Amino acid sequence: MSKKDIIFLLAAIILGTLITFTGVVTTLLLLVLIAILSFVSIGFLISSVFLGRKALKVSLITIMPLLVAYGTSATIRYYKHSKAVQITKQLEKYRIKHGYYPKELPQATTILLKGLEYEPDSNLLNFHMEYLMDGFNREYFDSVDKEWGTLGWHD
Repeated sequence: MSKKDIIFLLAAIILGTLITFTGVVTTLLLLVLIAILSFVSIGFLISSVFLGRKALKVSLITIMPLLVAYGTSATIRYYKHSKAVQITKQLEKYRIKHGYYPKELPQATTILLKGLEYEPDSNLLNFHMEYLMDGFNREYFDSVDKEWGTLGWHD
């Protein structure tokens, strides 16, 4: 690999990671990357006739940020969901021990998940919990239904 290829790959990894961790910037970057992907796809088809293997190399380097963003996002979502499940299990243990859910979560718990919101009902017998999964979606848990759900940016 040449220095140029290494720089492109590092840029792809950095860009892919930025896509995962940012909100408004994510939208802009994704639109730019979709445009780039469209041009690369069309360019790949046309240039594959003339360039052969170089066309494949160029298209892979251009698509790399999307692949890194997807991988990073999937890993972070899995990590956050497992932490949220762990929190709900702790809340259930608390309810079994005390007969009701706590009025609020300990501060150490809220640090684990960005944008974590915990709302018990007035009797402290049920709760609703939500957290920010990424720049667009929130995942929630309702203790009445004992089911997880997702709210997207359009919900």
